[in-house]
Amino acid sequence: MPWDKFTMQYIIYNDQILESSQWATSHTNRSFRYGDGLFETIIIRNGRICFWADHYERICKGASVLKFTLQPHFNAGYLEKIILALIQKNNIIGDARVRLHLWRSGKGLLTPDTNETEYLITASSFSPKPKVVEKLILYPHAYTSYSVFSQFKTCNYLPYIMASISAKENDADDAILTDNQHNISEATTSNIFWISGHAVFTPSLQTGCVAGVMRKNILRVCESLTIPTHEVLLKTDVFLHTAETVFLTNSAGIQLVRCIHSKEFNINNKLYNRIMEKLKRLY
Repeated sequence: MPWDKFTMQYIIYNDQILESSQWATSHTNRSFRYGDGLFETIIIRNGRICFWADHYERICKGASVLKFTLQPHFNAGYLEKIILALIQKNNIIGDARVRLHLWRSGKGLLTPDTNETEYLITASSFSPKPKVVEKLILYPHAYTSYSVFSQFKTCNYLPYIMASISAKENDADDAILTDNQHNISEATTSNIFWISGHAVFTPSLQTGCVAGVMRKNILRVCESLTIPTHEVLLKTDVFLHTAETVFLTNSAGIQLVRCIHSKEFNINNKLYNRIMEKLKRLY
């Protein structure tokens, strides 16, 4: 069953609200041709953008690293205003999922002729994911790799797409990617955490995993609860041997993992429940 119901009727393209049928991209679009762009997925609950300051900070950092030139009015207040206006225009009742997509405009071949930026915002209704994901697999055919770009959601997602296809082919709900040293990195659309003893672990950004907004806030919550956290490089066999409870995190929510291949995990962990109780006050 899909997690969100597609209800989009209107979009925002470069400051204009348009009917979705009015917008079409050109064959010269650099995001289409070269993956020259980045995106952000945002959840709106009770008329409020969840973790908006963190999302906007990552947008700005990513744009800076990609050398995008943003218009002066493209600030947090303006974006928040037009995102909420789009939700209202689409008459979305309840929670919503928003995707903000930025790309370098202009033509040119591989080398761009400008760093000016275009953007597209789309919105759909959203329902929370199931609290437990039943089965994950490890994907062995592509690796994450640390770079100045890896912490952002860029438009090059082929390894994650192929891992997702592999999960489907193996009757699994998702797949975990590793770095090229076989350290646990992330799932296809989520960061991964695990609990061992009285501490919480997550892969280091040096594995090439995305610097997720929810990941950042889980670490904040743990710090506020004085729960020890460790950002680590850990081989898959050690991870499978030592992890007691595993959970996935992204802006859409948190999911416990029941099983990775044949290894089963505890889905009733007191430390995890403490973290979730505190997180509910923020999310």
